[in-house]
Amino acid sequence: MKFTLAFLLCSYVAETCLPPHIWETQFDTEYDCLIKGYEESLLKMKEIGPYDINTHRMYIKFGCYEAIEEINYEKPYNINNIITTIIWMHDSCSISRIYTD
Repeated sequence: MKFTLAFLLCSYVAETCLPPHIWETQFDTEYDCLIKGYEESLLKMKEIGPYDINTHRMYIKFGCYEAIEEINYEKPYNINNIITTIIWMHDSCSISRIYTD
């Protein structure tokens, strides 16, 4: 199983998040994915800096998700039947995959 890392940069002031940033490299373990998420979040916060973080009340959320390549290929899938959805609700976001027949 491989994992994909997705980041969201959000603002309490704007009450919204930017579209997700998907990390290009996939990870062999969820642990490695999470460690990279924490490391990169800290680097990005430092890059943005305290003025913007405090002024806009910015924060970063991230999650590790099973990579879509982990489809069970024993069952024939049509790529058009694999739907990735991003659900936005005020201050939160979840990314889910729906596999249809």
